[in-house]
Amino acid sequence: HMNLSIIIPVYRVEATLDRCVESVLRQDFTDFEVILVDDGSPDHCPAICDEWVTRDQRIHVIHQANGGLSDARNTGIAAAQGDYLTFIDSDDWIHAKYLQKLLETIQTTGASVVFCHCALVHEGSAEMIPPTPETPVDEPLTTDAIVYDIEDIWCIMHPAIACAKLYVKELFRSVRFPEGRIHEDEFTTYKILFPQKHLAFTNNALYRYYQRRGSIMHEAWSPRKLDQVAAYREQLAFFSSHAFHAAEKSAVRGLSTMIAINHNSIMTDPSRKHLALAPALRKELAALKKSYPSIIYPRVFTNWCIFNTLHPRLPWALWGCLRVCAIIYCKLRRKALP
Repeated sequence: HMNLSIIIPVYRVEATLDRCVESVLRQDFTDFEVILVDDGSPDHCPAICDEWVTRDQRIHVIHQANGGLSDARNTGIAAAQGDYLTFIDSDDWIHAKYLQKLLETIQTTGASVVFCHCALVHEGSAEMIPPTPETPVDEPLTTDAIVYDIEDIWCIMHPAIACAKLYVKELFRSVRFPEGRIHEDEFTTYKILFPQKHLAFTNNALYRYYQRRGSIMHEAWSPRKLDQVAAYREQLAFFSSHAFHAAEKSAVRGLSTMIAINHNSIMTDPSRKHLALAPALRKELAALKKSYPSIIYPRVFTNWCIFNTLHPRLPWALWGCLRVCAIIYCKLRRKALP
């Protein structure tokens, strides 16, 4: 019986997969299993996964047809044998004390979930090559853990990503990631965290979150980007129905921001292929403004959307001036609010 299960979805990451797995095998804590879920990767990833299985008996691989990140994670959850779960994306890597520190924190605090800081590493930076045991350069670790009320920390830090956390496996008894969606963490993590009331946090950057130019987060706009709007819409409904008032306001801000950003992308897309999607976004933003008039974000972004609607028909200079005037107007209105 393994104490901890590490789930690593694998798809088109042949350049970074070894780095990820090596960082796991360098852990001070050793009582774990690694579940590599090959999600039908068309490159050399399946062979790389099979090679790792022969090198360490703690590593297992599951090969499946491509179903997306959510499907791969769900496969890993179903196969996991540990009492605890953690997710690592296959282009990321972890500090040598990641597992030990998170497990100690979850056991000493009695929390069901613990998370740590993520350090963003951009493609091409000096940090792309993690330190080896012979050349340690990681910062000293702090010892104190903090236990937060979940609503407080959600509104302050919005810890929505599924990675950089250690979970009691039982929390996933009835929760799974939404298959066929992107921004899957925004659809899922709050359903795990909010029933717990409290969340433990260790103030160490134990997780390296790799930002590569070819990732989903950096691809050109397409209608599937609206999944993030849908995720915030579901969050808002959840927080409203469960009387999480601070989180509800946070979700309004997040939803209005995502609507405005996506609307802006639609209106400025040179192909103009998706203009038919814009009116529904404007209508939803106007409804948010009406339902939550004391929250300024909908007011700012409603004006932003209006001017983006006019943008294709206006000279650049006039369009820019109108947007600046709208922002100044809204800031003045904010100061005037009681």
